[in-house]
Amino acid sequence: MSKVTTERVWSDFIELQPRYRRSVHLERDIADRQWLSGYVVTPLGRATIQRIVDGILSPDGTRAWSLTGPYGSGKSAFALFLSHALSPSSDRLRQVARRLVSEADDELARRIFKPRGRTRPTVGLVPVLATGQRQPLEGTLVNALAAACANYWRGSARKPSILADIAAVQRRIAEGKRVATSAVVKLFEETARKVAASSRPGNGLLVVLDEAGKALEFAAQHEGGGDIQILQELAEAANRSADIPLVFVVVLHQAFDQYADQLTQRQRNEWAKVQGRFADIPFREEADQLLRLIGGAIKRKKQIPARCERGARRLCRTAAERLRITTATDKSEIEKLLCR
Repeated sequence: MSKVTTERVWSDFIELQPRYRRSVHLERDIADRQWLSGYVVTPLGRATIQRIVDGILSPDGTRAWSLTGPYGSGKSAFALFLSHALSPSSDRLRQVARRLVSEADDELARRIFKPRGRTRPTVGLVPVLATGQRQPLEGTLVNALAAACANYWRGSARKPSILADIAAVQRRIAEGKRVATSAVVKLFEETARKVAASSRPGNGLLVVLDEAGKALEFAAQHEGGGDIQILQELAEAANRSADIPLVFVVVLHQAFDQYADQLTQRQRNEWAKVQGRFADIPFREEADQLLRLIGGAIKRKKQIPARCERGARRLCRTAAERLRITTATDKSEIEKLLCR
């Protein structure tokens, strides 16, 4: 009779934290009350928050930003985290987001969430979250604005007329009728003013366009370039928004011009002009920080057999000796990170 052997694999002992099992989708995950569980505010995240908030706190500050980085670098997760941290809502998600900032950098938290200012606890920015698709961008942005307004004024007996204006533009776009770019931008500016004038908490808008590259690919493949025009005009509106902040963040996997490599020189020049309206933030974590994130993403389900753990530690030691990480992190610290 042959022996029956049971092979053990690492998945018998370890698993990913739930929030790391799928990619972030802004519109889907904005209401997920468990989403912030395990989120890590990295040094890059803190620096990015500080730059964006500095632009909000200064009336003539930068309000149009591009987050550019490779797939899986945490750009979408950061954008969603930022939306919660700057939200005017007093719900648990904002409280958790701000607590995470405070735990990572208490001085930064006190400065950006101080009692007076555009991001103080009773104010904040209404999040307008959109995910780019291979279709005209006007519809994507207007639909996101409509959803944000419906959520913000939910339960209000008297809703502002801007909601009807947004619905009218939605209908025109759905019917395939042309809508002027300036008319779409005006909807965003007017909505920001209505939020600021409302008795509800809020002082402006935070517009986030994730997967913006998909919309850029669509624009590059179709004549007209209307999508590019709306990005430029909305960025310009954001940068002139002064006392009623309209912050516009686009999330990209690569720079604007890399989506335009099949266009004519004149068209590429136009795209470069659009890119110039955004202040770019390269979103790429340091190698040692990535190890910390990976360590935080993995948890043990059960005790690992001593023999397996000893073997894993030997592998970690060897990897730590061979890894070339250009930070102050020493080999012993790298080994600890790998062993997590």
